[in-house]
Amino acid sequence: MKTKILSTLILLSLFLTSCGEELHLDNVEDIPKIKATVFEKFGENLEVYSLSLSSMNDLSDRFQIARVDYIKDKKSYNRVYVGSPGKPKLHDEKINTNTTFLLKGKQKRSQVKLKDISFEKIPDQAAKAFELIKDEFNNYVLHSYDFDVDSKTNEISAKMQFHCTPNGGSTSFQGRNIVTNYYEVDFDIDAKGNITLRE
Repeated sequence: MKTKILSTLILLSLFLTSCGEELHLDNVEDIPKIKATVFEKFGENLEVYSLSLSSMNDLSDRFQIARVDYIKDKKSYNRVYVGSPGKPKLHDEKINTNTTFLLKGKQKRSQVKLKDISFEKIPDQAAKAFELIKDEFNNYVLHSYDFDVDSKTNEISAKMQFHCTPNGGSTSFQGRNIVTNYYEVDFDIDAKGNITLRE
C-alpha cells in the first residue's frame, strides 16, 4: 500500500464534479455503457492480451481511460482511448517498445476477443475486495481495473487498485485547498475469481 496526498482547490473541484455525464467503474448500471464504449472505440472482435480501464484523477472511479494491448505482425501494440470531458480522443496505435514480441515459428501469444471479457463482474469483485480491508478503511473508490490473458492457458486474470481513505478521518483544510490523505491498495484476481490483497 502506498500513502498519497491529494490537494484540491475547492471551487475547481465543485465545478468538475458538476459537468458532463459520468460513468463509474464500480457502478452496476454504468458497466454496460463502459462496455459499449470499449466496443465502439476498438471493436468487439479485436483480440487482445490486456485491457485496462481507469480514471485520470486521484480518488475517482470515473471511467476516463481505456487501453488495449495486442499482437499484430508478431509485435506488441497498444491503443488508448481517453474520454476527457468535451474532448474524447482515440489515439493511434503504438508499438510497446519495452515489451515488443518478436514471435518466431509456431510461438503465439494467447489473446481473447474483447466481447469475451466479463465486464459485468467488476462491481461485485470490488465489493468483495473491500471486505478484506474494511476494518482499516472507511471508504474506497475503484481507480483502475486491468484484465490480463495468460500467455499459455488463455485464462483471464485481473488486477484492480483502490484509492482508500483510512478510518479516523483523512481530510483537512489548508487555506482554500482540501488536503486528503489516501492509500493505493492493490488486489490480484485469478482466473477462478479468487481475490488476494497484494502486499
